[in-house]
Amino acid sequence: MVTVNFTVRHRPVRIGFLVRPGDFADLQKAAALCCVLWGGLYNPVIPVAAETDATADGLVRRLQVDVLFPVAQSDEIAKFAARYPWLRSPV
Repeated sequence: MVTVNFTVRHRPVRIGFLVRPGDFADLQKAAALCCVLWGGLYNPVIPVAAETDATADGLVRRLQVDVLFPVAQSDEIAKFAARYPWLRSPV
């Protein structure tokens, strides 16, 4: 009889907080939320300057974000998040 072993490693959900670049209030709100949630400092804060921001796209891809959460409401952030419907926040 063949035996198969496998290991399951759990990690917290990695939430990508979408903020406006240069806005300290957004950064402060994202940091406050990170302190409360499981995963804490492993949740990336992603600045979104435009709908097709290459830097933000690279961060989402490289940091393996599981869900995107817009901290602030702006057209750029809403359009950027709409490009990733599978990472939409349930809230």
